[in-house]
Amino acid sequence: MGTTIGLFSTTKIAGPSTEWLREVSTSADPSSQMLNAAIVNSLASRWSDNTLVIGTHGNGMFATPPLGNPVTVTTAVFTPIRNNPGFIYKIFPTATTDRVQYKVGDMFTIRKLTVQATGSGGQVILRRQSSYQDGSIDLSHQPPGMYIITITSSDGKYQHTSKVFKR
Repeated sequence: MGTTIGLFSTTKIAGPSTEWLREVSTSADPSSQMLNAAIVNSLASRWSDNTLVIGTHGNGMFATPPLGNPVTVTTAVFTPIRNNPGFIYKIFPTATTDRVQYKVGDMFTIRKLTVQATGSGGQVILRRQSSYQDGSIDLSHQPPGMYIITITSSDGKYQHTSKVFKR
C-alpha cells in the first residue's frame, strides 16, 4: 500500500486485524533509503513476472525484484477479431447526408449483431440489436460531423468499426 509516509506491506490480509509494516531499507547506502519515507503516488504490477513498480513524489521510480511466481489470470474478456470482411463485408458510403448501409459477410453461424453509432464527442446516438443480415443506419436527424459505426457479433468475437462523415 502506498501512502504519504512510505510503502507498507503485509503477508496476510485479515480484515481489521491485518498488520501493515513499512518497507524500509536497512542498508547504509543512502540511495537505497530514498523510498523509506517517500510519498508513494502510484503502484503498478506487471503480472507476467510479478514485478512491482513504485512511483514516488520527488524520489523517482523503484522496482522490486520478482515477488514469487508469476500470476496467471484467466478471464472471459478477450480482444475481438476486428474488421474481418468475412464478418462485415463493408460499411458505405463513408460520406453521407442521411443513411449508411452495411453488408454482412458469409459467417452465417452468427445469428445476432449489435449495431452502434457514436458521435465525435463519444455520445452513443444509436444502439440496437439485429439479425445477421444487411442493414442501414439512419443519420438524417443527426448534425453534420464524424461518426463511428461499430458492429459487434453477439458473442463478442468479431467487431467491425468504420468512420463515417455526415454532411
